[in-house]
Amino acid sequence: MRFIRTELRGEQHPTAKFIDKTGDVYRPVPGLFDVDVWDSDRLLQQAAARRVSAEALSEALVLYRDDLLEAVYYEWADPLKDQFRSRFLDAVVHLSNLHVERGEHEEAVNALLRGISADPY
Repeated sequence: MRFIRTELRGEQHPTAKFIDKTGDVYRPVPGLFDVDVWDSDRLLQQAAARRVSAEALSEALVLYRDDLLEAVYYEWADPLKDQFRSRFLDAVVHLSNLHVERGEHEEAVNALLRGISADPY
């Protein structure tokens, strides 16, 4: 990990801090990396609190391409996968309701179809 931290710095920013280390845990510094999971997570949290527009909610759903850690077969990943899928499905229903309130019934159905394709059960 030290090698990665050093390589990210470079000549123009020799003391820049891109990776935080707390104890034995390394984490990228938020705001310095553009991570779709972080962006989607932020928008889905706002959607859960009903503080987001239909447009922002649509953006969050676009960022959700597949289940998080889909190809990872570790038991520790299952709760994360379930949490993100559940929040995605809640956001799909919320977006569909927003479209219905606007009289945009085709968009409402399309949103629900997206949720069904992510989780047919």
